[in-house]
Amino acid sequence: MKKFPVYPILLAVFPILSLWAANLLYVGVTATYRSFLVILLGTFLLWGILAAVFRDVHKSALITSLAGVLFFSYGRLYPVIEDVSLLGFNIGRHRYLVLAFGVILFLLAWRIVASKKDFSKINSLMLLVGVGLVALPVFQITSHYIRQAGFAASQNGDQLTTQRTQPDVVTLTPPADGVLPDIYYIILDSYGRADVLKDCFQYDIQPFLNGLESEGFVTAERSQTNFTITDLSLTASLNMDYPQALAVKPAQASDPAVLHEWAVHNTVRNSLEKIGYKTVAFDSGYGVSQWEDADVYYVRSSGARWLLGGINPFEDMLLNTTLGTIVFQMDARLPTALRVFLDGAHLEHRQRMLDIMDNLVKVPDNPEPTFTFVHILAPHNPFVFGPDGEYVSRNTPFTLNNDQDIKDGFVYISGYTDQVIYLNKRFSEIIDEIIQKSDVPPVIILQGDHGPSRWVTSTTGRSFILNTYLFPGADKLVYPTISPVNSFRVVFNSLFNANLPLLPDQTFFTTHSTIEQLQPVDGTEEKCNPAFLKPTKQQ
Repeated sequence: MKKFPVYPILLAVFPILSLWAANLLYVGVTATYRSFLVILLGTFLLWGILAAVFRDVHKSALITSLAGVLFFSYGRLYPVIEDVSLLGFNIGRHRYLVLAFGVILFLLAWRIVASKKDFSKINSLMLLVGVGLVALPVFQITSHYIRQAGFAASQNGDQLTTQRTQPDVVTLTPPADGVLPDIYYIILDSYGRADVLKDCFQYDIQPFLNGLESEGFVTAERSQTNFTITDLSLTASLNMDYPQALAVKPAQASDPAVLHEWAVHNTVRNSLEKIGYKTVAFDSGYGVSQWEDADVYYVRSSGARWLLGGINPFEDMLLNTTLGTIVFQMDARLPTALRVFLDGAHLEHRQRMLDIMDNLVKVPDNPEPTFTFVHILAPHNPFVFGPDGEYVSRNTPFTLNNDQDIKDGFVYISGYTDQVIYLNKRFSEIIDEIIQKSDVPPVIILQGDHGPSRWVTSTTGRSFILNTYLFPGADKLVYPTISPVNSFRVVFNSLFNANLPLLPDQTFFTTHSTIEQLQPVDGTEEKCNPAFLKPTKQQ
């Protein structure tokens, strides 16, 4: 009996494994279940039908595999040729590309069916190809979870990979009266500085800042982030030091898993917990801010959503790499129920942020002193809030990459500005309620981790961030150019007599693809990037 071919299964799961491996810090296991189920069922169904028709399991296996390759490559190819014209003829349209793919599949299938060759002989070769493809992502996924288990098994993490040059706890002296104020560290992702929003977005946030300042906040008007991507920025601010300085080996400063561990089990958190603080965190939907082992962790109940709910962010990304990307171009013509299902990732993202904001005002009810870490993935896109908090229907695939998903500067300006307007309203109310409910005046840091997208801002402008503080002595200790790496240094010096020296306020530009190439920003006042902007309508 000739060997049964298993390579169609390997080729079918490879795209899922590959995408999962590329997003390990942001995609949990449960987010992938439905993708595996649907793809495997679809593969077996097509394979079974073809085998019944042609009565040849090997020919059917090869045709099924070819169909899978074309299905999964469609979404990769389409963006490349979307705007391509040939002799004045736009070839980058779905109607032509689908036809081309269909013709290719038909001709290849016809050639295979008509052939007198014994296709069982290629079984070993195709099996080798399939194993070779899945081996790397399986290794990456397995290694990731083994490392995670190692981190969790040790109080200090895996010393071979996360060992630091500096201690992960600093000495804090509680006030003589023993009264510890609640401390809130609130990150509004991608929230830029007032001058950036005014110059590049034609939107003035000064009324919002004036309202905060009336509550006692002090705003650093010329603040810059230390790093222009979230992982490095939060690692620096929460450890009160630059990752390059923390790293025993240079590779640590660019290792996502190490950065994740340093960001979750950080110096600020560890030091506050040592003197009696309880840590409060929220399900942010983003790896480094998912502090699942916090004393109080607000998380949305998943229930059976993985099976019955709308598509999740991982499925959204996966579907957009396939022939299924066509359905997102048909949103307006789809039945409401299907449209809601396809909007699932955006709706989930929106609801997660609403839950965080709703639960944040409950923190003062905790009788123990709390350190609360909040990461709101807005005004960063995807844009899901209108200016009054209303839902904004998807117009792009779900992604947290703000430099690749929006091809129109004005679309970004409009969506970003609307989310800023809504966040300003909500956080004016939230902060006021926290202050009113707190028995002891709270300490609050409200900060952007980096600035808006380079669609609108320059490289330097992306580093300009919102940065405002409420704590005793802020008017004396907060200076205009303070950066996040020094935020908790000044807070700890004021509250706990930490006597921590301030570090140089440096900014490094980097991207996820060039994370090891940390380049100092020269601090010029260039903000906006006109190269990416189209003429904008009046705001």
